[in-house]
This record gives sequence, structure tokens and C-alpha cells, in this order.
Amino acid sequence: MRSTWYSGVIEAYHATADPTYLNQALQWAEKHQWKIGKERSGFNRLFCAMTWAELHLLDPNPMKIVPTIDGLRIDLPYAPEVGKVWYSHEPNPTDVRHVYADSLYAAPLFAMLYKATGDQKYLDFLNDAFWNVTDVILDKDEALYYRDPSYIGIESPNGEKILWSRGNGWVFAGLPRLLKHLPKDAPNYDRYVDLYRRMAKSLAARQQDDGFWRSNLDDPWHYTMPESSGTALAAGLLLDNPVLIHR
Repeated sequence: MRSTWYSGVIEAYHATADPTYLNQALQWAEKHQWKIGKERSGFNRLFCAMTWAELHLLDPNPMKIVPTIDGLRIDLPYAPEVGKVWYSHEPNPTDVRHVYADSLYAAPLFAMLYKATGDQKYLDFLNDAFWNVTDVILDKDEALYYRDPSYIGIESPNGEKILWSRGNGWVFAGLPRLLKHLPKDAPNYDRYVDLYRRMAKSLAARQQDDGFWRSNLDDPWHYTMPESSGTALAAGLLLDNPVLIHR
């Protein structure tokens, strides 16, 4: 997904201060007029808006986030509202049976919007959606996510759980960005840190000898081909992350 690429572009700018990365992100934002996506899946629509919000925080200008804020107000089934399911997968964005792990990659947006506006409702949206999804599809014994509820209780041909590598990569990659922008005195800050650390331990234990993870984290023999996307989302974060270093 292109939005994930631009998350990396922004991080490359933070790491290098090379304006080439910043300009690339700005050009992409301007091309899309700073608007949120059009998908009928609650969180998927917001992946691109994380880049808009990052650009706003770097150089504040309301035009960069107003389309996102306005888009979140639209009276549609997938407009955020505490206590209401709006974040599930198309074509059922209001059905908790259709929540999905990769959606949580967009969670940092709400912390960014809170930082930009000071409006508590964005943290309320964040916590309500994130922990409701987590309560449904996190395997608490493994500290890893099922892709969606349809995989709960389903076994691989070898009798193991089916825990999708890339889906867990989406969640795991989103958590450090969330923690970067979430105030450390926020009520759920430590809970997010604890989840990140438990996932890190579980993922590290499942890395294979060739350095890659497999598509099914709980059964590397289910699909033996190295899984590059899940590996890319997990590997760098395990190598060097202050959330782990300062534990």
C-alpha cells in the first residue's frame, strides 16, 4: 500500500533531514489535496492521513489536516464515534465480526490529531477502537493477532494456530509511531507499551534461521516460503527501538 511507503518516506526525513524525502511526501499530499481515502473500511481510509498529519506537525498549517478532520465528521457508517463500531472491513464497516488486524496501523493518526488540536475526542476514538479490535482478535496466550475473527479456532494442517505475519507486522509497526505521539501521561500509554513489548518477545521467538518470518507465525511449515512484507514490518523495529531499550 502506497500509504505505508510514505510512512517510511517521512521516517527517512526524520532520520536524515534530507529535503528530498520531505518534498516527495508533500508532492504526494498535494496531489491528493490532503484528503482521506475513499475505502469503505474505517481505518484503511486513514492510512494516507497519517502522512498529512506528520507534515502538519513538522510545519503547522491547518489546510493539511482540515480535510481529515472534516472527513471524520461525515455522517457515514464509518465515521468515528465512541461506543460504535465504525472501523471494520468493507462491506461491513459497522460489524465487529469484521474487524481486522492491519487496520490498527492507522491508530497513530488519532494521537497526531490530538497533538495538533488538543481535542480529547481523538484519544477517545483511538482507545475505543484500538482496544475493542484487540479484545476481539488478540490471542492473549501468544500476544499476537489473528487476521480477523474468522481465523479464531481454525488450525493449520499441522494443528497450529493461524497468525498472519503481515497483519501482526501492521500492528507492530504502528505501535512505535503511536507511542511517539501519544502523551506519556495518557491513561493507556503504559498499556500500549506493554502490548508492544509482549508482541516483540513473541515475534522474536518466531524468527527463522534465515532471518525471515513465515506467513503463519505459529506454524512456519504451513507456508515455508519466506514472508518479506511481515519481515520488513517487524525486523527493523526489533533491532533498535527506544520503547524496548528503555524498559
